[in-house]
Amino acid sequence: MEDRKINEVIEDDFALLDPVTNLPVSGVPPAAFIVQLFDPDGNEVHGTVPVTIVELGGGNYRASFTPNKLGVWLLVVIHLTYCPWGQRNDYKVYTQDFDDIGPGTGDHMVTVTVQDSVTLNPITGVRVQVYNEALTTRVAQGYTDAGGQIVLNLDDGTYKVYLKKLGAYTFTTPETLVVSGPGAVTYQGDAFTPPVPSSPETCMVYGWLTDQSGAPLAAEVTAELVEQKAFTDAGVQVVRRATTTTSRANDGYWELELTRSAQFTDGQKKYSFLVDEVAMCEFIVPDQASVNFATLTENQPV
Repeated sequence: MEDRKINEVIEDDFALLDPVTNLPVSGVPPAAFIVQLFDPDGNEVHGTVPVTIVELGGGNYRASFTPNKLGVWLLVVIHLTYCPWGQRNDYKVYTQDFDDIGPGTGDHMVTVTVQDSVTLNPITGVRVQVYNEALTTRVAQGYTDAGGQIVLNLDDGTYKVYLKKLGAYTFTTPETLVVSGPGAVTYQGDAFTPPVPSSPETCMVYGWLTDQSGAPLAAEVTAELVEQKAFTDAGVQVVRRATTTTSRANDGYWELELTRSAQFTDGQKKYSFLVDEVAMCEFIVPDQASVNFATLTENQPV
């Protein structure tokens, strides 16, 4: 679920792949898509809240609309040939967005310290986000400094705190913070250790899913070979079949164990990755024990 702001245009991109060749599909006219848009009250409103679809090129498309109510919206874009299941996404619409909020506007200064759970050393660069108790409004946010601290301005009350430093630390979130006047609180994080594969022929691909504000997402992550079947150097036939997991709701973390691309006898094989059935393009799984999916997207042509 993505956080957005009321009365501002929401843009979301998706790709179309041919189900037979797995290649991008260009030139699909907007009228060929079936669009469903549900407002926070569950009403289908695409007739009164227009949804625009344009092609960006190379089989990539963009859908956009402007939400006029607070709450959760659902957009579904269907093409009967290339995505009959529907490209879909949820958006939680607030009165503010990520850029509107700083350390808060409350009356009390609250110092948050974040440290390593083993060494007790301060952790710098941790994103700290504070929500009201109902998790409907984000009231403060920022990053810890070199001393692992951030000072927030909060009113008396009970809050939920999310902590995040992806790829480096994991945290138990949300934490409950009760404010009654000025004060201080300390939270601890566990240093992240990359997962270990069960075989020297496989690689653990892992990553985190968040919305644009950094809030964790629980979504289905799928990987499968682009080709129908292939053989490894050990003589094992790997049949094209989806390998799927769901990212954790508390921090968005996911992992998949996949045969390394270099293990195949007739050249490196690519995998296609999808998040909630939305294509993320194709990548080579490296010849190593583990890799952050963000590294794949940065270092490989797609």
